[in-house]
Amino acid sequence: MLLRDLLADLDYQIIQGSDDIDINMIQNDSRRVGEGDLFFCISGAVSDGHDYAEDVAAKKAAALLVEKE
Repeated sequence: MLLRDLLADLDYQIIQGSDDIDINMIQNDSRRVGEGDLFFCISGAVSDGHDYAEDVAAKKAAALLVEKE
């Protein structure tokens, strides 16, 4: 599914790249991210998904959805 279709009803801003990309899976666990996945960087009580942004980029995640810069 295209990223823009997944985000159709949300108010979002593209920081880099395009929303015209295919997404394989949606993940919030960096250990499970595969090539083409969308990773949600969520600030949790125990850990912050933003800390794993570089790791999931190295795993060739297609996109990261973030709360903070």
